Amino acid sequence: MTTLTTILGTLPMCFQTEGSAAMVQPIGLAIVGGLTSSTFVTLFFIPVLYSLMMKEKKSSETGIPAAVAELAAGGNLPAKTGDVQAEIIANQSVQDDIIEMLEQVIPDIQYTVIPTVTGRGGDNYKLGTTTWPEQNFMMLAYMKKEDISMVQAAVAFLKKKFPKEGIKLFLVES
Repeated sequence: MTTLTTILGTLPMCFQTEGSAAMVQPIGLAIVGGLTSSTFVTLFFIPVLYSLMMKEKKSSETGIPAAVAELAAGGNLPAKTGDVQAEIIANQSVQDDIIEMLEQVIPDIQYTVIPTVTGRGGDNYKLGTTTWPEQNFMMLAYMKKEDISMVQAAVAFLKKKFPKEGIKLFLVES
């Protein structure tokens, strides 16, 4: 908008040809021409050039990027169908016992621990405050389908050992 007003304000300089005004005509032409061309380049040419250079190839029928489609078709991804994710939520006081037990029964288990999880369980709130000082943790463990029974047995054993700690197991097949 500023450029447009400058161009419009400088246009009278371009058309003055008589007397001393003829001396500023070349300056007016240079200003109008330069501002017009730079505005065109900035608003039209650069964005078109950028979109052409950065355009990612998409699969025509699905709209999925070509690189993702190639990976999916290749089948060389680490996750295999039939793998299982176990979600264990329990009081933080039994976190070490759960991790130790699962590492014993499934030596190659892969897991992630989220150390502080707040929320409401079956009995009451676990918010980690002075009113409800208990806190839970969450463990996301990844294993083969044939290891499910070992995890279920380990969790059942720990539930008997720690009956008041609210140990919960959720299994999700991928």
